[in-house]
Amino acid sequence: MMKAGTENGEASAHAATTIAARLPVLAGFFFLPTAAAALEWNRACTEKVAAASEGALTAWSEWQQLMIRSAFAPPSPVALANGLVRVSHKAGHAARKRMRANARRLSSKSG
Repeated sequence: MMKAGTENGEASAHAATTIAARLPVLAGFFFLPTAAAALEWNRACTEKVAAASEGALTAWSEWQQLMIRSAFAPPSPVALANGLVRVSHKAGHAARKRMRANARRLSSKSG
């Protein structure tokens, strides 16, 4: 639980960094389209679709594992809650990984 909370806190900081770096590029694309802005726009959209797809597949896989474990040994309420936290934590891993990479890449560009 603590690990999930810590990683989500870090992800929110990475998301803020990414949004701050990308917003001028993406908003400026409508006023003065450039190849670099179009590339960043496409990259942002592609990353979101890829992260959502990977997260959904991971969530499904973790959910199936939780249900299989539950079928053979009924979980306690605490074990079920921990299993659900694990499903959501694993599902968000792809998005957190991409946010961290984007924050590093975009902050090194602007800095």
